[in-house]
Amino acid sequence: MDLIDNLISLGLTTSESKIYLALMEIGEAKTGKLCDRLDIPNSHIYRQLDSLIKKGLVNYKFANNVKIFQANDPESLSILYENKRNELAKQEEILKLAIPKLRATPKEKETISDYKYFEGISGIKAMWLEMNQLLIPNTSAHYYTGTIDSWKTLNAFYLDHHKVRASKKIFLQMILPINAQKEAKQRKKTGFFDYKFLDIQNDGEFGVYENFIVIQYTSKKEKNPRGFLIKDKIFVNTYKEIFERLWKTASA
Repeated sequence: MDLIDNLISLGLTTSESKIYLALMEIGEAKTGKLCDRLDIPNSHIYRQLDSLIKKGLVNYKFANNVKIFQANDPESLSILYENKRNELAKQEEILKLAIPKLRATPKEKETISDYKYFEGISGIKAMWLEMNQLLIPNTSAHYYTGTIDSWKTLNAFYLDHHKVRASKKIFLQMILPINAQKEAKQRKKTGFFDYKFLDIQNDGEFGVYENFIVIQYTSKKEKNPRGFLIKDKIFVNTYKEIFERLWKTASA
């Protein structure tokens, strides 16, 4: 990532980024010099400079009634970060207010059986966050993982889920691949957890909870990670029986 990309990520436009960097290199400059150097129309340069001034990155002085512009010290870029952080904090507060209201919105129809399809890593994460809300305290759960390579990049995210699960006192039995000793111990530390190992070769995995099951695939072998969240008692009972049979063959 070059300097222009860095500045854009902090909230500047491409033109603003180029002007700021040009002023850092030139020192002081009139608009004409900036226009020639960057091939920016004179009608546009003032709008960009005004924006940079308001953002605290550029200042100016008068010489013979002509504005001379210069870039502020690079430390001034911290203002952009601070503004971005404050905006994110405001958005977080809005989100905290919106989530309970949306969750309380009455549904017109409740179905006996329901499923949702999620795609991409962001979709998988959204599915697990929804699962956190569906967990029923003081129940049990069962999970059969895929190969460790299929989910290790999401390990930290999953550990956060296990903290939520443990806080609700949900006892989880998990079958992991035989090379996931460290990951098994990490989950054991969260509490309400037991594990066994199998020589797992597949990348797909499934989990059985009190009122739903989850089936997912997160391996990098394919471009589209995907998952299903299924609320159906028949599937819950079926996959629970499958898991129990696998549990008997797994090693401690």
